[in-house]
Amino acid sequence: MTKELFLSEELKLSRKTRVLDVGANPLNRPPYADLLDHGQCELFGFEPQKDAFEKLQAEPKENRTYFNVAVGNGGHKTLNITSYDGFTSLFKPYRPTLRYLRRFVRHMRVVDHIGLDLVRLDDIDALPPVDLLKIDVQGAEKDIIQSGAQKLQNCVAIILETRFLRLYHHEPMMGEMDVFLRDLGFILHKFIAPKSVMIRTSQDGRLRPRRAGSQLLDGDAVYIRDLSKVADISDDALKHLAMCAASVFESYDLALSLMDTLVARGAVSDTVPERFLAYVPQELKR
Repeated sequence: MTKELFLSEELKLSRKTRVLDVGANPLNRPPYADLLDHGQCELFGFEPQKDAFEKLQAEPKENRTYFNVAVGNGGHKTLNITSYDGFTSLFKPYRPTLRYLRRFVRHMRVVDHIGLDLVRLDDIDALPPVDLLKIDVQGAEKDIIQSGAQKLQNCVAIILETRFLRLYHHEPMMGEMDVFLRDLGFILHKFIAPKSVMIRTSQDGRLRPRRAGSQLLDGDAVYIRDLSKVADISDDALKHLAMCAASVFESYDLALSLMDTLVARGAVSDTVPERFLAYVPQELKR
């Protein structure tokens, strides 16, 4: 039995965990892949770029719904298509930073522009309220979250790429996003693989970029509901957060703590935390 199936059965989940992925371009394996592969989540993905959307649609699979829609705060915007897909953004590249970093100028060269009509999350009837938001949209994160007050009202965790060094004009930086999310009732839980890059020097050809790169650039930040106010969080919300903690961002201590709270509430069997230890990686145990 997988840990996902164990949690689904022992936590008595009434439905699958709902995951919203904004910017679902399949460049890398998403953090919720195990949850999806083991049939324990419903995925709703948004990808405005036609080619990327067609890749997502190429092999239709159960519990996956994709939208070829650009989401945001409404209105008409211009999407700046860059030479490397991963840097395509509604925001224009910030040239002063690019000149400071090695190799970024060519990766973020704008090669095309596409006009987009942005749709607010709350205006998409086919999208139900979600439990986990994963968002990677190169600067538009704040606008999108603001557009989904209703769809995100039950959201227990957010995984977003957050910036430490500016890459785009007017993009919200880490500090601004942290204040914004705390005001919405979330706290910073952990970083996943923060990335550092190499600063341009006269000795570029003699340095290994992946080892010599010292400038912190960005990284995925995991925000969760503020557990100092756990009394205000429903049993169902705690169950879905426990599932995400164990399967999506591998925070086993968080998952066990949530199980303890559910035990104290009489919502699950008091043997669940101890039996779940069988699914915790051996290197984390004494």
